[in-house]
Amino acid sequence: MKKHYNITKFLFAAFILLIGCKSNDKKLSIAFGDAIIDRYANINDLTDKGWEYSNSIVLISFEKLYKETNDVKYLNYIKTYADNYIEEDGSIDYNRSAHNLDHIQPGLLALGLYEMTGEEKYALAAKSIRKDVDELPVNSVGGFWHKGDYPNQMWGDGIYMAEPFVMRYGAMFNDIEKSAEIATYQITLFAEHAYDSTRNLTVHAWDITKEASWADPATGLSPEVWSRGMGWYCMALVDVLEYLPKDHKNYNRLIEITRGLAKGLKTYQDEKSGLWFQVVDKGREKGNWIETSGSSMFVYFLKTAIDKGYINSDVYLPIVNKAWIGLKQNVSYDNKGPIINNFVRSMGVQNNYDEYIAVEKVSVPGSRHPHGYCGILLASIVMEL
Repeated sequence: MKKHYNITKFLFAAFILLIGCKSNDKKLSIAFGDAIIDRYANINDLTDKGWEYSNSIVLISFEKLYKETNDVKYLNYIKTYADNYIEEDGSIDYNRSAHNLDHIQPGLLALGLYEMTGEEKYALAAKSIRKDVDELPVNSVGGFWHKGDYPNQMWGDGIYMAEPFVMRYGAMFNDIEKSAEIATYQITLFAEHAYDSTRNLTVHAWDITKEASWADPATGLSPEVWSRGMGWYCMALVDVLEYLPKDHKNYNRLIEITRGLAKGLKTYQDEKSGLWFQVVDKGREKGNWIETSGSSMFVYFLKTAIDKGYINSDVYLPIVNKAWIGLKQNVSYDNKGPIINNFVRSMGVQNNYDEYIAVEKVSVPGSRHPHGYCGILLASIVMEL
């Protein structure tokens, strides 16, 4: 009986090894895209969030995969999700009264689908979302609230949820001047308050009223530099710069912020893993841990900035390559493909360091949090394709 058990155990181990070798034959970006399609008939099967960023942060990579491979399955996967919400007249059923930036981000899918298919309903949907941006509540200096439940609060997350959509919309629909003004104002306003020029990092959030439980009574700033919060902001910078005219009044300021954040990431990269910590600048403090979703976003940000010439390749490419090796060491495999491990679950602004490091570390598959997929897909696309 024991001999039979050992043979079975050996065969199972060999099967798992074979799966891993087969999966590793593909580029990681393709392997993750294919695994997601295999695991979920619709990305909303993972999140159950509807028309909301949790789904679209994964699907924005499928547009990139489609454009790189011309494989229609990636396009169809985006359509499977979007067509559940976008009607033929372009209307979208979601709660506009929530004034939630998380509902703006899926507008990028409408823009991409219009560009890829030419179907008018996607243009109409994008235009309706663009109108919603003009209805968003703002604080006393014009900064978008993160959502109606968080009055007067600006989060690094929220910069990514709205500004890349607004900027790309402007480039596609001859609205570049107004769109550029909105997008660059929000980005620079957040930097004016949340960017620390000593560390060259951004804290997670800013409350102009200083009323949030986490807000510093003097500055209104949140207490820590959260990896994914800064990752959202970093990605927004390079995604907006892609469409921003070089002669725009804020172009050089965005480049300056990009270079500053790159310098900060160089300073605080973990020497051993090549990645970054959940609380970015406190890697030596008790309980802090390497977080892969923010680290992946930093790879996307840095590699994109290198490729576009915003930052020095000789200085930053070794940093990116080291981080890429570290990310791949956090990937495992099951019978459907790769798994990304060690990222923090969905979370908001925390009150202190202890709360940031206490939030659950998860993997996908294995949790209902798609943020790890978002980061590793974007990082692998810029590194491989």
